Amino acid sequence: TRIIIMSEQQRFCFVLLLLLLLEHANLLDAFSHHLSAQVLSNVIGNKKPQRTSRKENLLIAGASDESSVTTTRQSFLSSFISSLIISTTCKGAEAIDIQGSVSPPAVVTHTVSFNVRISRRDGTFYVRDGDDPSDTVFTGRILVELFGALAPTHVSEFLKYVNVANDTELEDSPLPNYGRSMFTRLDQATGLLEGGVVPGLEVIQIGGSAALKYGGRILSAPLWIEKGAASAKISHGSAVGLVTHRLLDLLPTFGITTRKSSDLDATHFVFGRVKPDETSLTFLKKCADLPTYSIDRRIQADNAVVDNVAGTIYASQKDFFRNAAKSFGDSRLDKVYEGKLLRRVDITKVELI
Repeated sequence: TRIIIMSEQQRFCFVLLLLLLLEHANLLDAFSHHLSAQVLSNVIGNKKPQRTSRKENLLIAGASDESSVTTTRQSFLSSFISSLIISTTCKGAEAIDIQGSVSPPAVVTHTVSFNVRISRRDGTFYVRDGDDPSDTVFTGRILVELFGALAPTHVSEFLKYVNVANDTELEDSPLPNYGRSMFTRLDQATGLLEGGVVPGLEVIQIGGSAALKYGGRILSAPLWIEKGAASAKISHGSAVGLVTHRLLDLLPTFGITTRKSSDLDATHFVFGRVKPDETSLTFLKKCADLPTYSIDRRIQADNAVVDNVAGTIYASQKDFFRNAAKSFGDSRLDKVYEGKLLRRVDITKVELI
């Protein structure tokens, strides 16, 4: 058995092609009646629809005789295609809709503000005249609401990188905090925007135990694990704009969902959400539309045979050189990864409200 995953556009084209084939085979009237019978059976008690003749199909579909079947077919085809277009459009608009409530409901115990900015294409942020309207710097302030009662451990560890004590007195060796972090990756499969990446903060091993290293500091690296929280776990498919953390990840990186995806339930834990307002919605939309790096991206050839051969050679060369670089200890591979944002997205200030 082979499972084929199609996008919304591919699904729409497939259904449209199916309808055209049915029309060509003079089966559209029976197909339309079948759909009507199915809907009607759901309304009156899920009874199995009875088989009917072609004449009865026409009468049910609204055609009084054979001569009006063409009009009936065109009407059904038009309404069905319209419903498909509306369904596809609504699903696309719902992707960044951060309105709504999480399931199960959670009480907000803390609110943290993040000052964020998105660079131009050239990676700059400074003010200059004559900017292209389609390539300007975005700045804004988003609010993150934390569920301290539902996820006390996650919220406590998260706040350690918000409430950094005496940070101004430690300019030579500061503590890591979200005020110096970045959003670095957008997972195209799940729509997860990964942020909270503090440059220079890494996991190391000391005496067989894991720890965090930041500059000249060695910090503890506790696991973000909730006790007895499995029954109250919020699903990533319940809302958009959820703030989540990867299970067993020692780094303080977090993610924000740009669309509903229950696939993340097995690998992440929700402990907050972005407060739904205009600035937050604009920020998530802009991040979701940013270009990302793809390891498998290559130039497509016009000839299909040449393209297949070139693709095979390209994949072999890519795997060979990447594996060779890893064996030599080339650290530059860590800076090139699938889904990497091709714009700088920084957090410049963070505070507890």
